[in-house]
Amino acid sequence: MLTHLATLPVVGGVVGGGVAGVLAALGYFGGLWWTIRQLPGTAHPWWLYASSVGLRLVGVLSVFYGLLVGWGGFAFAAGCLSFFVTRVVMTRCLQPRLPEEPATRKAG
Repeated sequence: MLTHLATLPVVGGVVGGGVAGVLAALGYFGGLWWTIRQLPGTAHPWWLYASSVGLRLVGVLSVFYGLLVGWGGFAFAAGCLSFFVTRVVMTRCLQPRLPEEPATRKAG
């Protein structure tokens, strides 16, 4: 009975790491999206770009460092996996759709 209680921190770390990875990805790629939309209208695009990259990297690296040090390797791995999966889902769901070409009939 007590052996099952020993696995609860690992499961909690994996779930917490997964949630942290999703939130980190949303923040990172949401910040990237915002930066790209702001670049054409800014007077200093290099400053906006550099500060955006710096803030996004510091944020994501802080999350992953906190996972590794605070909850261990399983939480870190879950965070990395959920970060990657969130990136894939976001790019597939948010990519611009090309208009469909009308069907052409063959003359014949």
